[in-house]
Amino acid sequence: MRSRRPTWTGAEQIVSTLNLPAGAYILNAHLTANNNATTNQSVNCRFLGAGAFGRASSIDLGPNTNLDRQVIALTGSVNLTQTVAVTVRCTATSTEGNFLDIGFTAVRVGTLTQT
Repeated sequence: MRSRRPTWTGAEQIVSTLNLPAGAYILNAHLTANNNATTNQSVNCRFLGAGAFGRASSIDLGPNTNLDRQVIALTGSVNLTQTVAVTVRCTATSTEGNFLDIGFTAVRVGTLTQT
């Protein structure tokens, strides 16, 4: 699912949502964080929703004129017993930026085993 280009709020915000029916899923998301501030900024993203499992991903961005954009990629999994909204949530250290090229997919699988 492709999303709009949300502006950073400086707090945790929902960047993309998938409403998934019961089942086991592998989750993949990607987005570009774009820093428009004149100072270095950081962005952290994660999955959230009914036991969604995956590591958060963090990046540091340079000021608007130098290394101010980077891609964040997330991979995770979730095992749902009912329909749930699973979200990609990100927190930026500024309100001067936005998220670009957002993609979020869920691939249904037979069984998930975590080790």
